[in-house]
Amino acid sequence: MKIIFVIAGNIGDSAMSNRLFLASYLAKKGVKTYLILDDFQSNKNWVKLNFPNSENVYYLSNNSIIGYFKTISKLFDNLKPDYVHLIAAGLKNVLLLSLRKSSTTKYIIDLDELKFTQSMELTAWWKKKLYLFLEQQALKSSNIVIGVSQFMIDYFTTQKSVNQYFYLPYAYEPSLFESLKFEQKAHEIRKQYSGKQILVYMGNFYSRNDSFKVLELTKKMENYRQEIVFLILGGGPELESKKQWVKDNGLDDFVFMLGYVMPNELANSYLKAAHVLLFPIEDSPKNKARCPNKIFQYIAVNRPIVTNRVGEVEHNLGSHGYYFDFDNFNSFEEMIFKALDESELYDVQQLSKIHSWEKRASDYYEYLLDNLTQE
Repeated sequence: MKIIFVIAGNIGDSAMSNRLFLASYLAKKGVKTYLILDDFQSNKNWVKLNFPNSENVYYLSNNSIIGYFKTISKLFDNLKPDYVHLIAAGLKNVLLLSLRKSSTTKYIIDLDELKFTQSMELTAWWKKKLYLFLEQQALKSSNIVIGVSQFMIDYFTTQKSVNQYFYLPYAYEPSLFESLKFEQKAHEIRKQYSGKQILVYMGNFYSRNDSFKVLELTKKMENYRQEIVFLILGGGPELESKKQWVKDNGLDDFVFMLGYVMPNELANSYLKAAHVLLFPIEDSPKNKARCPNKIFQYIAVNRPIVTNRVGEVEHNLGSHGYYFDFDNFNSFEEMIFKALDESELYDVQQLSKIHSWEKRASDYYEYLLDNLTQE
């Protein structure tokens, strides 16, 4: 089997770039795996750390769109892959699908969200039209569509233009959670807040997201500042104003706004230091359709997760989640204390075994193999 993965932009800028862990594990299985990436140093750094066959990686310049497509077309002609896996339905990938020539190569489009759910939040009519057009072209022009959520799969069943579809949610990469130095750092963090139980929330602050739910909760729970502490990780355009809000409300000895933390340090230290992890998520079409990468980072550290019964969060966490009523702060608080009481005994490592990128790559490989043999 021979497969090419194509992704535009900077690896690390979005959860979708984690899809390249599929390529890494497929290469280790002996599959002839190739990557086509934009020519950024961050991409080269990722390849050096995570991809075993660096000679099978092609870095393309963004200087000329015509040159970009000529180079890719030439690579496809020379390599003659069984599959081309296009990550995200951006303009470049949709054009690639439209221009494809080979009848033997199967083209896979990998969607992280549904454009029609995203478009609900857009005000500019032309953006809505563009989002929907790109999605429909991607569905129509590809041989196989990958969806990250069961909601998406259900949607694909209603689309006559979709030939085949495959459910493949996100996951976590075990190697990012196994370093002893991060275990030591987590121990230091707990020591720093000695005597208090640590609640950790990870997420950026934008004008419209669920991060504000946590801040509202801290105000309600300020009487417990001798027993617990909130560590809030993430950046975003609203971060500075929320830091000021914490200060103005006299919560800066109770709520620590740590800002953006490098992913490895974040995943392997602060999350592991937590007694309980917080993930409020509203029940909306957009949240049902997507697959939050955060839930798998949370699962990886084996800590109780206080969250809501929404889409892939509930689908992947199952009965092991601590679910509260999103519109009820008393319910949120009650579930936090339940999770804190059970934190030391909480152990669901079976979840981490089924939600790793190695397991996802194995499932994906079997699907592609079956697909080839059925021809």
